[in-house]
This record gives sequence, structure tokens and C-alpha cells, in this order.
Amino acid sequence: MKSALLCLLYISVGSALAQPQVHAPSGVFRGNSSIADLDQFLGIPYAQPPVKGLRFANPLPVDSSQEHAVDATAYGPGCSQLASFAEYNGLGEDCLSLNVIRPCGTSPNAALPVMFWIHGGGNTNGQSIFYNGTALVQHSIAIDHPVVYVGINYRLNGFGFLNSPAIQADGVSNLGLKDQYLALQWAHDNIAGFGGDPDKITISGESAGAADCWAQLHYAYTNNETNKYFRGMITQSGAPGSPAFPRAVEPQAGAANYKSLLEKTGCTGEGLPCLRNVPHSVISPFLINQAIADFTIDNDWFNGNLSELVESGQFARVPVIHGTNLDEGSFFMPSPFRFPNRAALIKTIASYLNNNTDTASHIYNLYASLSDVELGKGPKGDPTAPRGYWVALAIYTDLFMDLGKQTWLRIASWAVDTWGYDFRQQPPLNSLNLSYEYPGATPKFAERVGVYHGSELLYVFGEATHLPDRTAGDDSVAIAVMGAWISFAYYLSPNGIEGSAMPFWPRYNSSSAGELMVFEEQKGLSMRAEANVMRAAVYEAWGEALAAIEQKPPF
Repeated sequence: MKSALLCLLYISVGSALAQPQVHAPSGVFRGNSSIADLDQFLGIPYAQPPVKGLRFANPLPVDSSQEHAVDATAYGPGCSQLASFAEYNGLGEDCLSLNVIRPCGTSPNAALPVMFWIHGGGNTNGQSIFYNGTALVQHSIAIDHPVVYVGINYRLNGFGFLNSPAIQADGVSNLGLKDQYLALQWAHDNIAGFGGDPDKITISGESAGAADCWAQLHYAYTNNETNKYFRGMITQSGAPGSPAFPRAVEPQAGAANYKSLLEKTGCTGEGLPCLRNVPHSVISPFLINQAIADFTIDNDWFNGNLSELVESGQFARVPVIHGTNLDEGSFFMPSPFRFPNRAALIKTIASYLNNNTDTASHIYNLYASLSDVELGKGPKGDPTAPRGYWVALAIYTDLFMDLGKQTWLRIASWAVDTWGYDFRQQPPLNSLNLSYEYPGATPKFAERVGVYHGSELLYVFGEATHLPDRTAGDDSVAIAVMGAWISFAYYLSPNGIEGSAMPFWPRYNSSSAGELMVFEEQKGLSMRAEANVMRAAVYEAWGEALAAIEQKPPF
């Protein structure tokens, strides 16, 4: 608790010093110490505002010649998205900001590891305030391995991922990814002033944020920038190789949508120069109604689908932690109470196999032959859910998440140090009421969705330890996960901190029965390393079917 005592001394010397101040190449930043043991520098611009002439333009660095200190005491607004998200911290186009959280009073020469977070939300919603990192940094102090945390906002929806031949011709595709890249550059160039080590940055993200991390990993490879801006990666619930994973599509795929945008905004015949001057209130409704924002094959970031590029070995060689949750599919299926029947599920499977219903039927039958436990029914799974629910749940979990995990673990383990995990801790039922994805969820709904997509975030960010209905197991899993992530930031291994609450986590080895860390402390089950064999026959069938279509080796 040495740093906590230093922080108390730091604040007690007078109000003039109570507001932390940092000198960095990009300016002077004044933050706040309103949370125990922490300095927060919030809403720091890392790019020029992407408005007017810079809308639909590549991000530009901020001017570092400010005459006055930057007020970094409050979060900046989230980037433009559905109005229902405005209540959290407001929304707007001028949104390219980041937040730095560090132990209170950290000196510029502390050289602490840095954890850099890219939020999820389909690249259509979300903002950094949802993932503030304060509990994670507080825990790092408690275990005497302090870290600096950076969370960012980036352009979403059509503002960040508009797709068309005209966009490509102007060189402004994949703007959301370019925003993230510029934020990484900013962190590398400035984080030493905050006490971070620019050579010890770990990028991490969940869902679409994980997809974006993979894109950054590929871009680092193609530009010979391995270890330049980050040296390790943690991805949660999202890896290339899943059939339904965010794609990189040809510019022509967005041509009709772009033409419609021009017509609806009165810019037909004028193109991007006109679109840049349309009032935000007019253009925004046409750009924020997407369920997911795809990447663009632009011959810069991508010259093919991201899954194909990664599977061919086009990724920077850095150590990786990757895993998924037990019941990911409950988030992606139409409804946990109105789930697809056999015919609909076969049709869904076939849609990823060139509509080959014979192969799809075979794969469906393999799912149907599995036990409820193999399908994803954990020890706290809804006992009233019919068997058809568990079959549908497993299929959607695999389509969106677990087939990608199997692909990545197979590919990566020969190239880099890789650790895989299964997250199976079902959070307290009241946890969903704290999630912006499930506002007002009923206990029955919470029981049915189980270890849902995103539920591990409650543990990674320490929120689970504050839930009123938490168990001792929830506390144990949160402490173990935070400790493993912090250890990775320090040692590029989840096993580096002595006295960890987690058992030894072996590196994944695809040449043998690879093992995953199972995060679970409930109903007599404990955290453990376990062979990756659940649904193995199904994965083998999927691998053969996809390989036949894509002309590549199976899993």
C-alpha cells in the first residue's frame, strides 16, 4: 500500500498540488484525483476534431503547441451513435479523446506497463466511459504491480466505417481503425510523461474491440511495426475464423448505401465535399442505424478478408491471451425465449456453407447429439430451458465466437506464446441491470442468458466485486482475471505474479491436447486448466466443411 500513502501525502500538501499535472510532448494536462489512490486524466484529445472538412477524413494529430494546460478532469462525449446512449456522457462528432488512469502521484520515470483498451459494441456503439479502468488500476496497486490504463473513443458507424468505391478512391476507408492507430501512436509518444513505459504497451479489447485489435495486429505485420506500438495483446470474445466474425468487404458492397446517403442529404453529384458540410443533425440518422460496421478491403489495411489474412500468417508475432464465454450465443440469437427451431438452424448453418443443406444437417445432428453440459449449460443454467434452446445456443456461440477461437488457437500456438481461456462464471442475476446492453432485465432473462456475451467484463474491470448479490466465487474470479491480465502486461505471461489466486495457466499447444484456463468458482467447481475438447467432433466437422469451400486445411 506504499503508493496509497504517497498519494495521501501528495494531496495533503495543499490544494495547489491536489490537481495532478503532466508535461508531455503533446501538451500539459491537468487531471483529477477524485478516486482513491488514482490520478485521472480524462477526455484528452488525441486527434483534431473530425468535423466539417475533417469529417470522412483520415485523423490528424492534435496541435502540440497549446499555450495553456489542457483541462483533463472530465470524460469527453461518446462518438455519434444511437441517441439512447447519449444519457451516459453525451454524444457528438468531436469525440476523439482518450483517458489515462494511473496510480496517484506516479512519477514520469516510473516506466509502468500500459494497458490500452479498445471498446466493443459492433463498431456502432460504446464509449470509453463504460470501461473506466479505475478498479483495475486500484487492484494493480493492491498487488504491488501498478499499471497505467488508457481507454479510447473512436469513430463508429458510418462516421468511422463508411464503405463505397468513392470512399476508397479518396483514401478514407476504415477511419475507425485509423483513429485507434493514431491513439496508439499518441500513447507511445506521450505515456512516459504519465509514468508509463512506451515499450510495454498491451492492447486489449472485447467483441468488436477484439476484432479491431486483430486488425491492428495485422496492420503492424504488413507495415513491419511489430513491437513498435504494442508488445502483447489480450482479446476477449472475438477472433478471425468465425463464420459470422466482422468481415472485410469490397468497397462495392457499400455502393448502394452510399448512393442513398447522397440522395437523402441532397449531395447527389457532389460527393464527399458536400457530405462534409451537411449538418450533423441531418446526416447522423443515416449513419448510425447499422447493427455492425464491417471493415473495407482498401488495399491498405486489408487486401482480403481479415480471417483469411490472419489464417495465412499475416499477423505481428506478439504474445496473446484469447478466450470466449460459455454462452456467447444468447446475445446473438433472435431471442433466448424465441429461439430458432431445427429447420431454421439448419438453414442458418447452411448459409455459411454455400447453402449446402446436407452438410448443415450433418453438423446440426452432431450438436443435437451432445449433452446439455457440452452444449453450454453451466451449473447455474436455467433449469426450465428446453433442450432446443441449448442446441441453438451452442450453434450461435460457435458461429460468432468459438469457431474463431479454435482457428486462432490452432494457428497461433506454433507462432507465438498463446494462452486460451473459457469463461464460465455466471454473474449475479442483478448484473444485467448494470449493463447498457440489457437495461431492465428480469431475473428470468438473466438466468436464461447465462454466461452471456460481455459478462466477463464485470470481472476484468472489477465491477463484480461490488455487486450486491455477488458470491465469494465472483470475488475470486475477478481477482484472478485482473491479476492474470496485469501479470501479462508486466511479464507477457499470466503466470508472473507470485501468490496469484489463479492456478498455473499452461501455454496452449495445438500439437497435443491444448489446455484452456476455465474461469469458474461456483457450485463446487473451481478454476482449473482443462483440455480443449468440448464439442471437438462438431469443430472437426465445421473445419472440414469450411475447408472444402475455402480450399484450405481444416482445423
